[in-house]
Amino acid sequence: MTGGRPMARVGGQVIPDGALWKRYDFAMGETIRQSELRNDNAAIMRRVAEGESFVVTVNGRPVADLVPHQREHSRRRFVPTRELADALAALPALDVDAWTRETAEADHVFGPDTISDPFEQRAPRDRDGGHRG
Repeated sequence: MTGGRPMARVGGQVIPDGALWKRYDFAMGETIRQSELRNDNAAIMRRVAEGESFVVTVNGRPVADLVPHQREHSRRRFVPTRELADALAALPALDVDAWTRETAEADHVFGPDTISDPFEQRAPRDRDGGHRG
């Protein structure tokens, strides 16, 4: 705490706690008190259904996000094996010779993609932490 205000650390940077809430409120949309939600429930729910988002506060502190429902069927998590096999079968055949040629051309322009262990390049250290040799 600095000067009685709580502080937060974000990415190594110390930020007053109030500044974080202001950023959060801006990103979320309108801030409403819990009493407003209780008294104007129907109107607020209509606005949420139309795509608006709200941060609900109790005693000035955010406690809940009121956001439109995300339909689960908008993005599938499971693709049937038959459907995947059909999609893969519809892809053009891989031309191995063309791929080898294009890879060689890219290596000529950008250099080879050799993978090396960066720790192998370090000089060994002696027991006192200095470099040997």
